Amino acid sequence: MIGAAAIISYIIAREQVAANLGAWIINIASNKYFFLFLTNVVILILGMFIDTATIQLVFVPILIPVATAMGINLIHFGVVVTYNMMVGLCTPPFGMLLFITSGISGTPLKNIIKEILPQLVVMIIVLFLITYLPQLVLYLPKIFGLI
Repeated sequence: MIGAAAIISYIIAREQVAANLGAWIINIASNKYFFLFLTNVVILILGMFIDTATIQLVFVPILIPVATAMGINLIHFGVVVTYNMMVGLCTPPFGMLLFITSGISGTPLKNIIKEILPQLVVMIIVLFLITYLPQLVLYLPKIFGLI
């Protein structure tokens, strides 16, 4: 899977798809908050179906220049993207962690999905908070002088 992602990433770089897609995203997303919302929706949906390594190799390199152009701190953006991928791994219907938990515990998938829904609501609330309140993410880096 990682090999295929590397090939796709190479093709995207060679054909300058990333630059064209980045320019298109900047035209659509008028401000950084709408861009962060789009990023959250897209990565959450991708996280339900695709492995996180593939998302990191193919999609994140497209989004980083756009985030930089919009004035988003890259530490904040990295935390939001990483957390978002982790939420996607827990999200039904195809979240990988659900299948892993079902396989290890021997519990049917429908029972695991029922049990994860309250935690999923909390994870999405936290995602919303760290997306739109960057001070929550950047507090410790500022204290340690990294920003």
